[in-house]
Amino acid sequence: MKMNSYKIQLLLLTVIVAFTSSCKKYFDPPLIFEKEESRPAVKDRKVLLLVIDGLSGRELAKEVPATIKSLLPHAKYTFRAFADANTGDASTWTSLLSGKNSANHGVFGNSFEEDIDEDDPHGNNSTAVEGFFTIYQRLLETGRTLKSLAVSDYGAMQDRLLGLADTKIMVDNDQLVRDSAVAALKRGPAELAFATVNFRSVNEAGLQAGFSYDNAGYKANLTTVDGYIAEVLAALKERKNYATEDWLVIVTSNHGGLENGYGGASMPEREIPMIFYNENFQETHIKDADVTNSLTLNNKGATYITPTISATNSALYDIKDGQEYTIMFKVKNYVKPGGTSHQVILGRTSHAYSSNRGWHFMLEGATTGKYRALLGDGGGQLQIVGPVAGAVNTWETIALKIYNKSDGKRYATLYVDGVAGTEKDVTTDRKSFQTAANFILGSGNVASIGTFNGDINNLVFVNKALTDEEISDFTCHAALDDKTSYWGNVKGFWKADEGYGYKINNSATGSDSNTAFTFDKSTAVWKLQDQWNCLSDQDKKMQFVMNSTDAASQIYYWLNIQPAESWKLAGKVFLNNYETEFIK
Repeated sequence: MKMNSYKIQLLLLTVIVAFTSSCKKYFDPPLIFEKEESRPAVKDRKVLLLVIDGLSGRELAKEVPATIKSLLPHAKYTFRAFADANTGDASTWTSLLSGKNSANHGVFGNSFEEDIDEDDPHGNNSTAVEGFFTIYQRLLETGRTLKSLAVSDYGAMQDRLLGLADTKIMVDNDQLVRDSAVAALKRGPAELAFATVNFRSVNEAGLQAGFSYDNAGYKANLTTVDGYIAEVLAALKERKNYATEDWLVIVTSNHGGLENGYGGASMPEREIPMIFYNENFQETHIKDADVTNSLTLNNKGATYITPTISATNSALYDIKDGQEYTIMFKVKNYVKPGGTSHQVILGRTSHAYSSNRGWHFMLEGATTGKYRALLGDGGGQLQIVGPVAGAVNTWETIALKIYNKSDGKRYATLYVDGVAGTEKDVTTDRKSFQTAANFILGSGNVASIGTFNGDINNLVFVNKALTDEEISDFTCHAALDDKTSYWGNVKGFWKADEGYGYKINNSATGSDSNTAFTFDKSTAVWKLQDQWNCLSDQDKKMQFVMNSTDAASQIYYWLNIQPAESWKLAGKVFLNNYETEFIK
């Protein structure tokens, strides 16, 4: 028994030793605590919109007061941005805070009450007006905690435009605007994202004695407002959370002025400054592009816009037997016709693409896409074709020259941007292309196959065959005047740059209102755009037209709000082109 017990104990000991020796030991390293790499804090983006009513961009460019001048080294700016073509206070402010032009938002004068349909305030039942929503409403729609502020002494807009501001302060003068803005910005909540501060005394001085530095009161009031802006900007820096905030400061105006008034579409009334400041921006003075107003024509038929001179009043623009002529104009096509959908651009004709007496210009369908002029003598049709296909979204200059040669025959040549097409013999036994048709712009109601969609400017009718050099020079000219060598032969010159209303005036010497193109459609859309020029492609890239509606687009961009297509904003974002400066 003892022997067996001893054997069992020995066996257990052997198993324990074997088990113990079979366990593998692993190295247990000491704990190492790595320091987390620090990342720069993301600042809260915010916008301060400073609006100096009635401040002319062209006057500010002459002498910039101290505070505004101090912003320029860190700003993207121009002194020649453009307010809405309707420069009334209500219309321009609506454009500024909605990002839409007056043709779309539906406010046209100095009063909100007289221009808005109370039963349809947003234009839902109108085909001409889309209505509008302000930036303040769009902030609420985001669902984010984006607080807003508005300070102004323009009482008329407190309900129409500022009603949805979280804090709305309406006072009686610019000094109180300053005091209220300084206090509200200093103690405003951390969630404050957008603030509008509006000064009106410069506008008041302009109405009294002119929107010009020649008016001492106008300049003095601007100097005072400039001082107020300095105090407002200082208040920003005293905010509790300023170190974690990233402010975009916009300084602009609602309109300029002409003499001691405004409300029209002239350049002095429309030219405004637009200054976009951020401490991280590098200075960029945006070059002023040459601009023009234009009327878009994009339909046909009696129910659509067809600028017209009646047949009775347009006999002067017949192409008569044996005489020489040159007809020239600028055109920008937005849509290229497809297939055989040739488009009538303008002319004196009752039926397109036919032998009916008269003349007109067309853009051919996609087969060639070329410009052509058609002359009808009542029995046949003569086509004069241009040298190249028409472009899209580019101003082109078209010229038709009709002339006699020593061989006793009559010829015609069509030019595009000064380049001549193939000469065409247009001699006809019937000799005359005179017509009893109206003179129209656009496709009109002439049974054309396609529909012109584009703009026409600087239409000129000359009772002389111009030289090739004169035709080429017209390509780069902004306009004609009494200094033009052939001005005495100009029987019709329609710049088509009115910018507003329902008439295109004839500025040729001796012309009257009977030779103006007229139309009466509320759907007319005038717009301001880059003018034709002969700059290099590189120079063109360094210029662009800035409009007051661009302010809303920059505000949404800065606040990381993505506008929906349904908002139909007229403005464009351009600050994103400089992101390397402010996104680190």
